[in-house]
Amino acid sequence: MDNDEKLAVLENQLRDLKQRWPAHSVKPQMIEEMERIEDEIEKLQKLRSQTDVGPQRSQKQGGGF
Repeated sequence: MDNDEKLAVLENQLRDLKQRWPAHSVKPQMIEEMERIEDEIEKLQKLRSQTDVGPQRSQKQGGGF
């Protein structure tokens, strides 16, 4: 499974969790799960943005002014 697929799965898990989120008395396990999913999503998004930006930076640096 590549990073884009993992990201889609995590976003679906987060959406599902938020739909099950109670209005009151949220269990600590749900909060921990949400934080874990959000951290993973953030990590994958940063990895993707670094991968997307990486080659462009090297082209700009080698381009000249």
